[in-house]
Amino acid sequence: MVIACFCEFMSRTRFQILLIALTCITAGCAELSAPEPVLEEICRADTGPECHSTAYAGTTTELLLLGEHFHPGFEVDLGDDGIPGLGSFSARVGDLPIEQLALVPDRTPGKETLAGVLPGGLGMGVHDVELVTPQGHPARLLDGLLIANPLQVVAVPQAARVPVGHTFDLSISFENLGGARLSEAELELGQEGSGSLLLPSAPAPFTVEAGAVQALDLEVQASRAGAVSVILDVQAQAGGVAIGPDESVRVSLVVQAGASLSISTWVSPVEVNQGEEFELVAEVGCQGETPALEVALQEVQVTGSGTVELGPSPSQLPDIPPGFSRTFRWPGVARSPGLVEITLGAVGREAVSGRQLDPVVAEPVVLQIQ
Repeated sequence: MVIACFCEFMSRTRFQILLIALTCITAGCAELSAPEPVLEEICRADTGPECHSTAYAGTTTELLLLGEHFHPGFEVDLGDDGIPGLGSFSARVGDLPIEQLALVPDRTPGKETLAGVLPGGLGMGVHDVELVTPQGHPARLLDGLLIANPLQVVAVPQAARVPVGHTFDLSISFENLGGARLSEAELELGQEGSGSLLLPSAPAPFTVEAGAVQALDLEVQASRAGAVSVILDVQAQAGGVAIGPDESVRVSLVVQAGASLSISTWVSPVEVNQGEEFELVAEVGCQGETPALEVALQEVQVTGSGTVELGPSPSQLPDIPPGFSRTFRWPGVARSPGLVEITLGAVGREAVSGRQLDPVVAEPVVLQIQ
């Protein structure tokens, strides 16, 4: 009986000595506690070998926590023949706990890895990440995870330059990059700049499914010349989280002054004999920032004691670019003596918008017929 008790004592003593010896060899007998954990990165689990430290608001996200010294804790009783018990990890992003934490062996070369699931309840912004090992040792990663807006908005105008009075389409796409439905999405429209637009009323609230794209075309009218930016803000709900406009979407364009016509006329020669030919000359110009199309002359009025016979109206001229002018020549014959006043006008339409330009009328020219 004494021999059996002695053997059991020696067996336990040898185990204690061996444990202390191994600890001294590995730790140099200077420090028996495990090294402090180091949390280096937190990554989405679905991005492959690249680490993306971004999750989308409202979306439940699988995460990987990477670092060193994520040792599992063991409570060891040398007098207990049972299996040592494994402790547990805890971690949180901001004030939201990461669930289902588990060590993942050989997941990331050169790193110790914990996998877990973050529910979609955090608001947009940058959040700290905190890890606590089973031994109670904390590790912290400041600004470790960005909770981003899942809604991507892209707006494209039909043209970068539009004339005053022209109506154009503003095409908008709403893409949901997250894994939760975007509901109650509301679009707000605004503008700023020296130019001005007639914006439509905001559309009714809409929904964008997870991973989907929704398109919207708005009809906008240019009302005042100058540079102008359309400002778009969208608010929505994603998985119970408010999605606000973290940054407004701006679309820049230029409202052009549009086209207008000018006309000046003269007669050559100013004195003719009865039966002789003469020529009316008209110079038509285009003002504004868009070309004038299909410009033509019109006879407005012929008065006086003499009479004339005008030939066929000149053909339409090619386009007149902004800031340029074209010359029309309209032949005629003097039929009876006297003074004749001839008034000419011009008409055309505007490029891009196609609208009819306001007719212009020249000052009368005077022809003396002998």
